[in-house]
Amino acid sequence: IRLPYARGYDVISPNVQVYVTLTSPTGEKLIDNQISAEGMDFVLDSYGIYSLTYYAEDSAGNYRLDSYSLFAEDTEAPSITVSSEELSGKVGKRVKLPDAVVLDNQDENPVLSIYVVSPDATYIETVNNQFVPQTAGRYLVRYYAYDANNNVTIKEIVCNVK
Repeated sequence: IRLPYARGYDVISPNVQVYVTLTSPTGEKLIDNQISAEGMDFVLDSYGIYSLTYYAEDSAGNYRLDSYSLFAEDTEAPSITVSSEELSGKVGKRVKLPDAVVLDNQDENPVLSIYVVSPDATYIETVNNQFVPQTAGRYLVRYYAYDANNNVTIKEIVCNVK
């Protein structure tokens, strides 16, 4: 990211120096009270909120302070891998749902929920990764995963019940 050059500070007095401080989301000073110059760069190496501060003071004690927040957001949704894409069942018999693995680029513990939608569009509760279909037809099994930044992935497989 190229930091914007500090402009508009000449209202304090001519030849004033402007200093820049940039703090990472973890509190580390990436740029610490350095004189502002065109072309100051830094790399977003983690997600979170960076704090950018410009400070200027002239010999008369007049000063100006501007602070900005720079947001580096995780916008990548988790991935869901289901152990089987094919599923079938019989009315009144327990159907075991395929296992799923959820991975995310930032969150070590993304959340996974599994929903089964019946042919009449009602939700069926799953217990221990299983459900019992009450009617024949096409059921949708929805694997719903989200990470700490509320990025969502939905994967569906079909369960044909006879």
